[in-house]
Amino acid sequence: MRYVVAMICGLAGAVLAGKYVAVQVAPWISQQFSYDSPDGAAYVEQWSFIAVLVAGLALGWTVGWLLAQPLGRRSR
Repeated sequence: MRYVVAMICGLAGAVLAGKYVAVQVAPWISQQFSYDSPDGAAYVEQWSFIAVLVAGLALGWTVGWLLAQPLGRRSR
């Protein structure tokens, strides 16, 4: 049960990070550098968007794992 709660919270964390954080942070990170071609700016923006999503997933997973800790103790 603990894994299920962690997966649900991880998915929710990734969705919230994508909807509210990544759309603000990814373009800002991309604007901090200078590029020779527009493709470079697009690559940095895409990878920073992915990095924010992974961070949201990891944070959500951790929160879900900690919230479900009492459920793991009860099942034993």
